[in-house]
Amino acid sequence: MKKYFLILLFGGMISLSSFAQLSQQSRDSINRLSSEDHQLMMKRLGITSLDPDLRENLQLQMQPMQTKARLLLTSASRIRSCLKTGNP
Repeated sequence: MKKYFLILLFGGMISLSSFAQLSQQSRDSINRLSSEDHQLMMKRLGITSLDPDLRENLQLQMQPMQTKARLLLTSASRIRSCLKTGNP
């Protein structure tokens, strides 16, 4: 009974969210206000420009961690399949 209630609840939430989407004009207005707020905060904090290399540096730092995560996930899936099948 609980499963059916949860399914109905989540289904209702999903259907309601499709009706509650913002119009393009509203999204543009929000984006414009966000950009203006960002510029205002940069001005108040005395920031003249953002470091364009910061994003690239972060991506380079993240690559080894992403590789390790992929290897761990691959190893975990192999272990699971071995446990299920009983083959090493």
